Amino acid sequence: MTARLEHRAPVRSRQIELVARAGSAAIAEGAPLSVVRWLALLPATWQARFHGLGDDGLSIVLRFSRDRDVAVSRACAEARRALSDPAMDGWEFLSCREVG
Repeated sequence: MTARLEHRAPVRSRQIELVARAGSAAIAEGAPLSVVRWLALLPATWQARFHGLGDDGLSIVLRFSRDRDVAVSRACAEARRALSDPAMDGWEFLSCREVG
């Protein structure tokens, strides 16, 4: 019998999932460009990435890592502010939550 040892690095950051929904199917067709725009509007220190499209076909999901000392509420407010930029017209902020 052999023992398996797992080494886990200390957790330095947490993941936050952001979801935005298009106001119409026509706006959702431009989701790839909207993803790039939203990523560009987020703080440069965030390590954000596209996580996928929502099951409804109208939503985009981003995930990013944040330092532990940044409150989730502050991070969500920053993501909402970025989504309110005119370049993101037609998209609404749907949710923001910490994920494990």
